[in-house]
Amino acid sequence: MLKILAIAINTCRESLRERGMLVVVVYLILLPVIGLAGGYIAVGQERKIVIDLGLALMTLFGIILGIFWGAGLVRVEIDRRLLNFLLARPLQRWQLIIGKFIGLALTQLISVALMASILVLTLLVLPAASSGEGPRALLTGLGLSLFPVLLMVYLELLIVTALALLFAAFTSQVLAMVLTLLLTLIGRSAPELLWLAETAPSQPLRLFFRAIWYLIPNLAGLNHLVEAGYGVAIPIRLLGGQMLYGLLTLVVILMLTIIIFERRQV
Repeated sequence: MLKILAIAINTCRESLRERGMLVVVVYLILLPVIGLAGGYIAVGQERKIVIDLGLALMTLFGIILGIFWGAGLVRVEIDRRLLNFLLARPLQRWQLIIGKFIGLALTQLISVALMASILVLTLLVLPAASSGEGPRALLTGLGLSLFPVLLMVYLELLIVTALALLFAAFTSQVLAMVLTLLLTLIGRSAPELLWLAETAPSQPLRLFFRAIWYLIPNLAGLNHLVEAGYGVAIPIRLLGGQMLYGLLTLVVILMLTIIIFERRQV
């Protein structure tokens, strides 16, 4: 356990040193400027615009960071022969993968927490916030409607990061990034795949789309950005079911990564 924790802390430290954390600075600049500008165009919709834009940018930047970190760290160590040095110690390969993932999960948590703080602060300084409900009531309402959505965003980003780690275990860094991005886009289009599986003109095509729909991670099911924009709380039963699905998906991806990495010659 101590070995996994040491790898996780070192991975988190390395990730925070990367230039990818600059996206948080970009988020800090873009969200207030674009959000407030959009409020002048759609008067009375400032809060919805900021929440929609903030969550969309948070998801986009998180996916970029997850692909960059997940596909980059393992491949860099393989290419530089650093893994030979690590594995020469009394360290199991599965411990290395779990430690890397926990470190990346901590880094994603830090980036999501920073961007969520910027989002909440932007909402607090909106003109609509001062003229309507007070800061305490606003924070209470955001906690009920926004926190569950942030939790699902974080879970989606963990799945994307795990996918990048999976592909990095057996492909090059560039190919791992491309495959992760492709699978992420397909996973976010799961409803369209299901529609194609039901409306395709031939039975083989319907079976093909149905098989893809079953195999890919259903990232669209974790997306509740629309509900957050309108301040609608996610039902507890739905939230629990989707969290269970996301966690099981993470376990399967990590198990596949460990199996592949155990058999790989490095």
